Amino acid sequence: MAKTSIKNCIIRYGVGIFCLVIPLLLCSINNYVNINTLPSYQIDIHYPEELLNKNFYNSLYNTEVSISGKISGQSFHGTIPIVGSMLVNQQSFQLTKIIAENMLKNVPDPIKFGLIASYIKIVIVADKEKQRITELPEYFEAVKTTDLNSMEGKNFINSLNNKDQAEGATFYSHTTAISEENIMCDSLSDHPNESLFVHEFSHTIFTIGIGYYDPVRANYNTVPFSPLAPDAYHIDKNVQDEMRALQDAEQTAYLSAINKGIYQPKIYMVLNSDEYFAEGSQAYFNAQGRNDVNVLSQSYLAGIGINYFRHNSMDNQPLAKEEIASFINDTNFGINTYTRLKILDPDLFTLMQKIYGDPRWDFCKEMPLILPDCQRFCIFDPYLGQ
Repeated sequence: MAKTSIKNCIIRYGVGIFCLVIPLLLCSINNYVNINTLPSYQIDIHYPEELLNKNFYNSLYNTEVSISGKISGQSFHGTIPIVGSMLVNQQSFQLTKIIAENMLKNVPDPIKFGLIASYIKIVIVADKEKQRITELPEYFEAVKTTDLNSMEGKNFINSLNNKDQAEGATFYSHTTAISEENIMCDSLSDHPNESLFVHEFSHTIFTIGIGYYDPVRANYNTVPFSPLAPDAYHIDKNVQDEMRALQDAEQTAYLSAINKGIYQPKIYMVLNSDEYFAEGSQAYFNAQGRNDVNVLSQSYLAGIGINYFRHNSMDNQPLAKEEIASFINDTNFGINTYTRLKILDPDLFTLMQKIYGDPRWDFCKEMPLILPDCQRFCIFDPYLGQ
């Protein structure tokens, strides 16, 4: 009897242990498979409350751009806050969000990740505030921590001079700032014929979104709220290399344009490779009504006018001689539309495709439907259309 009881006890507890251990083993195996064959975790990047400056901006008057994607097999999510004071028109927040979301719509996920990992926000300055962009608290604090010996630091300080309408983000300020009057396409704006927000946010996309993968520019863990390095998020080296290759592509396209003599010397577009990219972005999105900052050189016009445009007019008919002569003699023929960029500076156009995607959002087809005054930003090319 005793032997039978002992035997039954062993069997009973043996089965119990078996039932307990096997599920644990299966769970461990299942977890092992998840870690190695599926996204290991979701990266949620929360914008630091301290950077929102709630004492300066009204928390009730804001919105945000929500960003999600995948990088190195991992899902990620974060936001780009859009803030301003109670004096900012509510429509300005919505228009800013529309432009930012559409510019980012087809941008590669690693660039989007670079933006949220670097804690970028957008600030709208109201017309009634009569405040210079550089008087915002973000810039006061940024100047205190700027490394004046670094190229990034020198460029940041230089960019603050005479800035009163807009400013792209840096790893010091974390802020893209824009005046409300430019967002609302106000004719009284200091820049009434162009979207400064498209220009400055393109700086942010390139300098921050792509620059995040450049340890020289990104200042990992060196100043307050500087981003963690990509390795901290287990981002593949090949992804980081691809992003740095885009920096090289920008420099290559810029130097190629200079060597070919595409643009008139000393104009704003060829001031440096960063402005070359930002002006190209305005043309790519059809958000540039000016032709003085991006004007072609006379020699380049003469070289391509007869050989190219006689076969590429809007109706595919050869241009008349007087039309060709008018084209060549047009001293204010700038690259300020998607079509002109595609034909006249193909290297820069290719870079735009890689960063923004194609087909892309068209400012001049969408924004005037919401706000008719934005039509003044739009150019109709008598030779090629938009």
